[in-house]
Amino acid sequence: MVVTLGRRLVETQFARGNHSEAIHLCEDMCYNLRRVWGALDATTLEMHVLLSSFYTSVQNYRKAMLVHEDVLRDTVSDKGEEIPQAEACAIALHHLELLKRAYQRLGGWDKDSQVYVDLYQQLAHVFGGEEAWKKGSSQIQSVEKWQPKGADGLGVWARPESFEFISTANSRKHANFLRKLTGTWSLHGHFHGHRLSRSFSSRSISTQ
Repeated sequence: MVVTLGRRLVETQFARGNHSEAIHLCEDMCYNLRRVWGALDATTLEMHVLLSSFYTSVQNYRKAMLVHEDVLRDTVSDKGEEIPQAEACAIALHHLELLKRAYQRLGGWDKDSQVYVDLYQQLAHVFGGEEAWKKGSSQIQSVEKWQPKGADGLGVWARPESFEFISTANSRKHANFLRKLTGTWSLHGHFHGHRLSRSFSSRSISTQ
């Protein structure tokens, strides 16, 4: 719940034009999630994709590229320890797609091209036996064949249709709690020194 609120907070900041503040907070959230829940945790990955989309929206394609490069290295080094190999393969394919778009938007590589060739070869070595890789890699192609142009909308941040943070059917308890809040309420979430601190303020909070 706290992470979902944090995501809504940074998206609200970004939507209001406070790009630097939103990106800084999102970076801190990614750092904390990576350390606490692991690099390949689903929520950690979602926040990294969000961070990359923020970078993309402000045309910082180099940092967007680095996000996906790091995730790809995480999938290679996991070796089935954190998540099943098939899941790691699916993650790798998705972030290869996002890396390709960042490369196309930048118009070239951020580092020497051999760095990315070697990374792709490592991915192919680790996941080459997976069915998903056999199907997906043929569509993505090896990095030597990528052209530095033609990026579509994949990886670009889109303003959410709704900023609600209660999205599951079993969240009635939380919804009822929020309805009982009287007056105004605010949420302030900050990551100081890579530690999470929270403060809620309202005129009256009832848990009954």
